[in-house]
This record gives sequence, C-alpha cells and structure tokens, in this order.
Amino acid sequence: MAKSVSKALAQNGHIVSLVNADDNLILNLNKEKPDFVFNMAERFNGNPNFTPHVAGLLEMNNIHFTGASSYGFLSCDNKLIAKLLMQHHGINTPKFQVFESASEKLNQTMNFPLIVKPSNAHDSIGITNDSVVNNKKELKLKVDYILEYLKQNAIVEEFINGREFNVAVLGNNNPYTLPICEVDFSKNSKRVLGYEMKWFINWYKEAPILCPANISKPVQEKLKQISIAVHKKLGLRDYSRIDFRLDNADTLYVLEVNANPGLTEDCFIYHAAKVAGIDYNALISRILHHATERYKPSVAVEFNEK
Repeated sequence: MAKSVSKALAQNGHIVSLVNADDNLILNLNKEKPDFVFNMAERFNGNPNFTPHVAGLLEMNNIHFTGASSYGFLSCDNKLIAKLLMQHHGINTPKFQVFESASEKLNQTMNFPLIVKPSNAHDSIGITNDSVVNNKKELKLKVDYILEYLKQNAIVEEFINGREFNVAVLGNNNPYTLPICEVDFSKNSKRVLGYEMKWFINWYKEAPILCPANISKPVQEKLKQISIAVHKKLGLRDYSRIDFRLDNADTLYVLEVNANPGLTEDCFIYHAAKVAGIDYNALISRILHHATERYKPSVAVEFNEK
C-alpha cells in the first residue's frame, strides 16, 4: 500500500521518502525533516496493537500527518471501545457481549446466530468461516480459540445476516461520502469476509465489490448520514471507511469503523472514488489536501485532479 501511495504522491509532484514505523521512526524522520507525513502505519515494530502509538509519537514530536489522531485510532482499533462510543452517541450497532472467559454464560437477551470476534485485532485476524455460531457448543469453542490463541477478550455479537455496505468518508469540517459500495455475497454462503478469504483467496472473485450499490434513496441517505456522524463522533480525520449491515427490516447496523482503511488500487475507497470520477492520484491528493488544511488552511495542498 505504501508503494502505491508514494508513487501517486511523486506523480503529483511531491518528493517522497519511505520510513518504517519502528524504534527508529522519530530518528529517521528528524533526518528527513519532512514537511508532512502520510501515515500508512498499520503496525509499530510489527505489532498491530501499537498502531495508535505511531500517531502518538508524531503528535508528541509536533510532526504533521494525515489520517486519524492517536485518539481516533484508540477509538476504532479496539472494537469494544468503538461499540461503546457508538452506543453513547446513539449510533446503531449489533447487540454484543464481551467474554473474558469461555465459562461465562451467554446473556439471555442475545439471540443466535452470533458472530465471535477478537476485541482488538485488525485485518480480519481471528475471523474464520466458523466465526458465525449457531449454538452454545460452537460459541464456547470459538471463544476458547480467541482467548487462548489471540490472548484477548472475545466480542460476541448478534450476526446480521443481510446486505453489507462500505462507505468512504473524506474531509473534516464538512465531511462528505463517496459512492456507496456493497459486498456481493451471492457466491459466499457464509456471508463473512474472514482472514483466509481476504489474504489467501482472491476474495474479489468470491465476494466482488459492487459500486454504486443498488439501494433505495432513503437507505442511501441513511448510510451517508450515519457514516458522517461516525466519522465526526469517533474523532476520525481526512478519510475513513464505515462498514454496515442492513437487515430485512431495512435497519442499518454499523459493524466496523476503519481509521486507516486500505488505499490500494483494488480497495473499497478507490472503487468508490472511480465511480465518482476521481482517479487514484487525485484520491491521494484529496486526502493530503484535507490533512494539510487542518494544520494550515492558507497553505493547504490543493487537489491535483485531471
């Protein structure tokens, strides 16, 4: 992803250097003396749990950067914090329960089928074809797996077996959405994008992206409205992606909030940008513009769109 973004920045006329997010991050940035950092870090020293720390280090050293603040990453990377914040702000998300032990009893208000997720993992780590469970035996096995192998609490939430949408949000003071994407599950009976499918199978063939999504005007407007509210309330900046499910009663549920979603040329955001007539270089230019505008509106990098 960093190579694609750096290539786009270079083609937009910027001088670009790649710096790893590791123990030498600040040392190397002090040597480079960048005007701005395009923060692509999904790990620090290879640990995905330390993603917020990268933003924190940049903030402490007064280095300007794109994307979410350390608070924004903390709000979204931990699924429990994200869900609690959404509940606090009145944003609909599936009913859930946190399991610290596989021996805990399921709340009687929770209804099968359920999906079991790690509380603080990224890139669909811990999500498999058997993450959706239909009884207490299956539930215990999956909770055991997350507690034992991923060493973190399990979040168990009611599985919304409906259509799945992804909404890209750009901007800050007046954020706006790109055309809405849908995941086509017609060839995927499990209706789950797990780790194996995302990283070892060509999931674009198994669950292709449909954009623009074929949805009614009222649902489209609700998706946009909720996405912008989440972007603002959870402290996101410049760009984000909000993932939804829609049930049979046309009720929308926010599944995930992505503070630094993928920016490759096959990701959801670029599919949406293309439909909006924005090429890849222009998309990266827009994100940089929104970021620089936050710091110094008078010298913000302008869109570079053809």
